[in-house]
Amino acid sequence: MRVDELTYEDILWARKVLGIGEEVRWREVKEKYRQLLKKYHPDVSDASDSSRKIKDLNRAFEILQAYFDNYRLDLSKEGVYRQLDHLSFREHFDPKKWFNSI
Repeated sequence: MRVDELTYEDILWARKVLGIGEEVRWREVKEKYRQLLKKYHPDVSDASDSSRKIKDLNRAFEILQAYFDNYRLDLSKEGVYRQLDHLSFREHFDPKKWFNSI
């Protein structure tokens, strides 16, 4: 997935599906994703819509993974080398910049 294909609504939706806040660490995203996968796995869950929930979880994880990876790439292009572990959606996603690029 390419980050330029993402919309602000995609990121908000992904955060909602995974139940995470605006400021989150990557390992927290992975932990929450794994917890929800275990909870809604069709072999474990009796819910009739568990397969849909799994698909939503996978899509949400892909969206956030693309977002985090893009931010890491931006840092490396600027010559900044550090381990990115914390990301604030509020700080790094600028809707005005995104709308101006359309």
